[in-house]
Amino acid sequence: MGWMRTLFLGDVGNHLDIADTRQDLDAVRRTLRGSAYHQKAIDAAQDSRLAAMQEEIEDLQLVVASLSRLLVSRSVLSESDVERVVTRLDA
Repeated sequence: MGWMRTLFLGDVGNHLDIADTRQDLDAVRRTLRGSAYHQKAIDAAQDSRLAAMQEEIEDLQLVVASLSRLLVSRSVLSESDVERVVTRLDA
């Protein structure tokens, strides 16, 4: 429609085309800002979940270490048994 405006309305048509283009650009900018905000929210949620998982891993490591010590102290497992399991897990 731009060339028809220019043809029939001259300078006024050009100004209308510029205004339309600005509106289109503003709409694109709003969309991009919205998607950037959405991505930041996703990133924050993932960071929170990763921190919670890291804390859970550390807690589980403490539990496994405590159970291993308990089993060795009660002679249910030998230290070499625990070392073998740890070596397999590390591989």
